[in-house]
Formats: sequence, structure tokens, C-alpha cells
Amino acid sequence: MRSLSQVCLTLWILCLAAACGSSPPAVSDAGSTPAATPSNPGSSCVCSIDNNGVKKTLTCQSEGCINGQMFQCSAQGGITPGGSCNVSPSGPDGGPPPANPPADGGSTGQDAGPIVPAADWSQLDFGTTTDFASVAINLTDATPTVYVVGANGLCLASTGAGFQACGLPQTTAKLTTVSASLDSDVFVAADDGQIYYRVTFPGSPLVWSTVAKTPSQAVRASAWPTPSRAFVFGAHGLAGEFDPESMDAAFSSLSGIPATTTVYGASSTEGMSPDMLWAVGTGGTIARMDDVKTSTALTPEASGTGVTLHSVLALSDQGSLTEVIAVGEAGTILSRDTATGNWSPQPSGVTSDLYSVFLGIGGVYAAGAAGVTLYRADGKTQWTPLTSGVGVALRAGVLSVSNTGSQVFLVGDTGTVLVR
Repeated sequence: MRSLSQVCLTLWILCLAAACGSSPPAVSDAGSTPAATPSNPGSSCVCSIDNNGVKKTLTCQSEGCINGQMFQCSAQGGITPGGSCNVSPSGPDGGPPPANPPADGGSTGQDAGPIVPAADWSQLDFGTTTDFASVAINLTDATPTVYVVGANGLCLASTGAGFQACGLPQTTAKLTTVSASLDSDVFVAADDGQIYYRVTFPGSPLVWSTVAKTPSQAVRASAWPTPSRAFVFGAHGLAGEFDPESMDAAFSSLSGIPATTTVYGASSTEGMSPDMLWAVGTGGTIARMDDVKTSTALTPEASGTGVTLHSVLALSDQGSLTEVIAVGEAGTILSRDTATGNWSPQPSGVTSDLYSVFLGIGGVYAAGAAGVTLYRADGKTQWTPLTSGVGVALRAGVLSVSNTGSQVFLVGDTGTVLVR
């Protein structure tokens, strides 16, 4: 039901929350300079700080209390240690005690900041208030790299020792989506229509390129179901593709999305023959691509609703389509019957807008405005509300599976990261 890239993404996020990878040396006392990795100045400027084993990432021109000491991150990414700051004896970094400590005494995620308990979720502090929009992972020589993009040109990358600027050309545009492959390939798209991509070619350095014939419409969603076809969708009927494996990738349009429509979500099956794709958006728009390798058009499907749909999840198992779920405004949840192709509503029990639907262990999660989170078990139609403990919009979620357990991660506005 999930691709290897999805599994790797969530495994690596779990690794970050469990202090995986190498760590920079810690400071020996409060008066010394902490181990820190400042980025180049710019819209993605950050400082990664390790103060006696407590790690935190600060955005440039901000400050924070880390292990009882104040630190400032300058506009150029420089670190200035300050005096002592108030901390609670019960938490490692001025916060409350970690939630759900592991029975084996292992790490509880302090390298990503303190965990703040919530009723059904716990919160990770990544040291930034920038809105998160999208996250992806790729692998290079078995070393995963996590990419996070968001508002004000935020593009961060991490191989386990803190987040640093990903090297994307500087921009102030909101980066709305990032997709990555199983090697070092990655592409990022923005609300100004610009598409950046970085692909490994034998004997060539890893550099960012831009896609030719960039669409003028804002990009809102993406999908990368095959190595040579990456899809982007967005405002004013934007639907197109480019070949990330090309040295001079050019954008070309797909048909089937009305010019009055903004597409907010896209999802493809994996392991089917052929694999399919669905896109959803304003006015209850749902469109289907029958073959992600060869199709050049999307076919509309009747959703039975006129509200904006923000996210879609296509599920397949053992080569067969099992379900497609779409979520949107006013708590709307739709499910597609695989036999008839008809869409029908499922009661969500909420009226808040839903922005994301994603796979979980033994079921599916949905999340949205004002911290709303829902869960539906496999084979059921009833959605159960969960208490997130936050009031911000939650934009995207992923499932994490490892040999020590499984967790679900949610990201959203003001740097919010939740785990369950």
C-alpha cells in the first residue's frame, strides 16, 4: 500500500527523533561557544546548536533557551551564547518531561527538542515558527536526507546532524511541495510557479537546476510515481509534467483540469499495472489518470460535492486498487467504491476544513484546521476524533515503521510537529 520512498521517509523522521546519526561535539560549560552549524544567510538561514547534548535549530535573527542558556542566531547564521535562562527541572530544555519514555531507557527525541505531552499526540520542538508545507526524503549511498520546505523560501535538509539550508537558489516565494527519489534526486516547487530540481548524473556535481517553460500558475501539489515523469498541479487549472532525468527538463501541460480549478492534492497508487493517479481541488473537482507512464490527460469523476477538496490518498495492495479517499472543506470526507467508481461521503463528525489524509498503522488518519485529527480503522467507515493539543492548521502526515515500533508524524503551521 506504500512505496519504499514513503517507508524510508518516515523511517528517517523517526531516526531524527531518536538521536540517530552523528552528533557535533557539545560545549563543556555555559561560557563556551556551542557546537553549531550555521547555514548561509538567506531566506532558509538556520543555526543548528548542540549545548551539552541538547540540540535545537534556530532560524536566523531569532533566539532560544537551550539547556538553561540563551543563544542568538544572527542574520548571517552566527551563534552568540548568552546568559542563563529559566528552565524547569523536569524537562531537558526548559520544557515539560518527555512524553511516553521508552521502556528500554533509550532516546526520547531530544535531538529534535523537548517533547510536549498532549492528550493523544506529543509535540516535537524543531526550533522554528516557520509554517511547514511539505517534506520528503531520498537516499544516497544508503544515507538518507530529509528535505523540509515551507514559507519564505524555507528549504532545509538533514542527514542526521541537524537541519541546514538545502542549497536551493535563494527565493522569498513560499515553497509548497517537495518530492524525492530513492537516490539523490529531488524537486521543489513554489507558489510563483518556479520548479527546481536536482538529479544525479554520472560524473556531474549535485547542483540545482530550474525547469524550462515554468508555468505562471502557483504550484500546490506534486506526485512522482515514475523516475522519468514528475507531475505538478496548482492554480488556474495547472496540470503538467517534466522529466527529472533530463539535463534540460522542460514543463509540458496535461489536459483534463478546468482553468477555473485549483488542484490542492494528488496521489498515485504503487505496485499496480498500470499505476493510477488522482487529483483533487476546488469545486469538488476529482480527476483520474489511468496510466502514470503513458497518459497525457486526466478524466473527471463526479464527486457529488461542490466544496474544495484539499488532499487525496490512493491505496493499493498486492497489485489491486483498494480505496481512494479525499478530504476537504467543512469536514468533508469522500470514499471511492473500487467496483463502481462512485464517490460517497463518510461522516467525519467535524466541521473544520481537512487538509491531509494519509496512511497509518491499521487505518487512515485525517488532519486539518485548528489542530483537528481523525482516525479510521481499516475496513470501517467511522472516523474517531483525536485530541492533538494544538490549535494550528496541520498540513501533512506520514507513517513511520521501524523494528522498534510504529509512529505517525504530523506537520503544520508555526513549525508544528506532532507524533503519535
